[in-house]
Amino acid sequence: MSVRTRLSSLAAAVAPADPESAPNDTRATNEGIAAVGRSFAVPARLRFRCECGHDDCAETIALGVGEYESIRSRGGSVVAPAPGH
Repeated sequence: MSVRTRLSSLAAAVAPADPESAPNDTRATNEGIAAVGRSFAVPARLRFRCECGHDDCAETIALGVGEYESIRSRGGSVVAPAPGH
């Protein structure tokens, strides 16, 4: 399977279902980002979306896949260090 095909498949899998499920969509997007990082063994930090739950939040945080998975395994949210967070 080509890289383009794999990325297209992952993008479709994490596309928002509807605006009412924004927090779940953000989590799904972050899971997709982590999956791409794992799949391609990306050594660099990736930009994960803030999971604060605010509809207008567009903040991101740079994490390695291992860091993201560590936060997730403890049940934490990935929250960017933005004012008000």
